Amino acid sequence: MNPRDSILMEYSDVPDGTTLSSMDCPSCMGGVNKERSLSVGNADGLLWWRCHRSSCEFKGGHRLGYVTGQRGQPKKKGKVRTYTRTALPEDVALMLAERLSVAAETFDEQRWSYTPDFGGHGRRVIIPIRDPHGRMRGHVYRSYWGDSPKAFTDYMENRGTGIAWCRATTYGKTLVIVEDLPSAHRLMCAGVDAVALLGTNVDNARINEMRQAGYTDMILSLDQDATEKAISMVIGLNAVGILTVKPLEEDDIKDMSPDKFSEYIGEVRSMS
Repeated sequence: MNPRDSILMEYSDVPDGTTLSSMDCPSCMGGVNKERSLSVGNADGLLWWRCHRSSCEFKGGHRLGYVTGQRGQPKKKGKVRTYTRTALPEDVALMLAERLSVAAETFDEQRWSYTPDFGGHGRRVIIPIRDPHGRMRGHVYRSYWGDSPKAFTDYMENRGTGIAWCRATTYGKTLVIVEDLPSAHRLMCAGVDAVALLGTNVDNARINEMRQAGYTDMILSLDQDATEKAISMVIGLNAVGILTVKPLEEDDIKDMSPDKFSEYIGEVRSMS
């Protein structure tokens, strides 16, 4: 993927009138000091970008495919919330790393970012929603500071089923299906392919997307409250033999202790 395509994949959902700063430049990669030197913005449907490193000439623009409405705002469903997105602060990355028991650099690798205020709903960690091929299909704006609701989910139009992929391998056969993205991210960091339902709904379109991605063993691993519903869904979709239900005993995957998580991973691998 060339740098321009990387920009279009990562930032085509930036709201009109928004400018993002201190992002990673896909052309120079920040040089030897790994500077966050890229600015990206949307001005009346024109996505623009510019790297501010003196030795990098990466800049450009791309006209997005929506029709603007009054005052230059894109016509889209739902309420548009104004916010400024920046790179994930170091202290937030370290906090997340400790909570999930993963390396802090994994959030940067997966392009997690941050906003100090999401449209009046407090500071949020912004987690990309990706399709099976790594392309953007939206974001989850999750609070770790007690703001309500805990998470907002924003989907881009016509980008598939809405489930969020965290693939550790390219040609894996076993896939763990969970409720939320932090749990899926933790599984991916442990070398396990995962997909987050961003809820508890499983339907034929979502199963078909997983099967078309090449998975033959799918383990549905939801919390205790959703287990009965999960079993009913498997039976109702005639997916017995395709989906295996493995209910979580106590903690959600993102909240498991390192020992409990290692035990869980061992059980998952023994099922494949």
